[in-house]
Amino acid sequence: MVHERLDRPFADELFKRARRVVADYQIVVTVEDGQWHGRGLELAHVYGEGDTPGDCVENTREALTAAVAYLLENGQSVPAPAKHGKRSA
Repeated sequence: MVHERLDRPFADELFKRARRVVADYQIVVTVEDGQWHGRGLELAHVYGEGDTPGDCVENTREALTAAVAYLLENGQSVPAPAKHGKRSA
C-alpha cells in the first residue's frame, strides 16, 4: 500500500514511520471567526484547519505526517517531539 501526496505516493513503511514520529508532536489550536486553525509546535510552518477542534487536530496531524514523510524520504532529520526536551535552536 502507498499513501498519496501531491506528485507521487509515499512508501507504506516510510509513511508509518512518519506517523509514529508525529504521534508525539504537539499541535497549537486557535479559533478565528468560527474556524479552527492548527499548527505543529515542532514544525511551526505546517498548518491545518477544521470546522471543529477535533477536525482541526486531525487535519493538522495529517499535514505534519506528510511533512515528516517528505523529510525522511529526502534523508533529512526531523524534529524530536517537544515533550522529549531535545529541541534544537
